[in-house]
Amino acid sequence: MRTSLWQKQASGETIHASKSVLTGFQRDLSSLRRLALTFKPAQCKLFLHEATVRLMAGASPTRTHQLLQHSLQKRPPNISKPGDMYSLPGQRERATAILLACRHLPLSFLSSPGQRAVMLAEAARTLEKVGDRRSYHDCQQMMVKLSGGTAMAAS
Repeated sequence: MRTSLWQKQASGETIHASKSVLTGFQRDLSSLRRLALTFKPAQCKLFLHEATVRLMAGASPTRTHQLLQHSLQKRPPNISKPGDMYSLPGQRERATAILLACRHLPLSFLSSPGQRAVMLAEAARTLEKVGDRRSYHDCQQMMVKLSGGTAMAAS
């Protein structure tokens, strides 16, 4: 929720979060770290949220990029029921990491525009599968911007 609020406030610009927002996010991140020690599936979220707090604080993009790259690594899927929204462990975080990287990292840290489009399309498919309509819409908007607004984002 804190990330969503910060992104709405920033709306495309690089705006750093207030000290109170960062303090609350750090507190949440500390709780997530403790949880990830005993609950391994929480580790998928840990790198993503560590990168997010760095983006919110305006920290150096190099380490932030490394954390997002770690979130982008594909993990072997767990066996679960077909159609289960949790059947893609870490995939929501992977899609969110792609969105954060494309939205907030300097272009020099990102791959070519063609590769970014492929990554955003992958993120959109994943977000649609897990039912995250807001992030799916954000992803589609980024794809339109990346294509110069001349092409419709593929559904």
